[in-house]
Amino acid sequence: MTFFRKGTMQNIKFLILLIFISSNPLWSAYKTKINKLPYSDTMNKKIKNGKILTSSKVKTIEGEKEKNFQSLEIWSAGLHKKSCTYAMRKLSLYENYQDFLSYVDASSYDEKKEIIFLGLSAPIISVKFDLFLNIPRIKKEGSYDFSFNQGFLKGLKGKINISTFKERCLIETTAHWYGPHTGYSSFIFQTFLDTILDLTVKKLFRISTTY
Repeated sequence: MTFFRKGTMQNIKFLILLIFISSNPLWSAYKTKINKLPYSDTMNKKIKNGKILTSSKVKTIEGEKEKNFQSLEIWSAGLHKKSCTYAMRKLSLYENYQDFLSYVDASSYDEKKEIIFLGLSAPIISVKFDLFLNIPRIKKEGSYDFSFNQGFLKGLKGKINISTFKERCLIETTAHWYGPHTGYSSFIFQTFLDTILDLTVKKLFRISTTY
């Protein structure tokens, strides 16, 4: 006898993954000033040496009646060369992202609704699409939630943690999403995420080292 519908076990695995991610030290016991980086010794060494770490994972989940779904997880962490106050002066200028990133065709920020609009010409998948990101204007250390409440990847939720480590700014981003299949294979979609995440984080770190 079958007790689980098709796709149930994949969903259970996905929930377990979310629980694992939410147990990250910077999620469960967040501190604005830290004396030790909360990762493995190998990762800590890379971050201290100036390497920005990024990762993404995309999975296709089979659903009923040939309707498939996808899930994604993204993570990045890096130690900025400057203090958080210095770095966030430019990083918080969301409306200027069209000037910071070559693949952003248009950018704006609704201060009252706390929504960033980004019009993207995406590398790898060669398509234009709009992102609407709900997030406060971040100017200092703290833990900040963000979400996509409309448009592409609607329902995505994430968190940006900003801490001071030895007078430098540690910035960590995590996000997860589960929804209808995007129409792109998981391999292509993950390649796109790996590329856009790496390009974005490295470029924003670099341009925010100067006013």
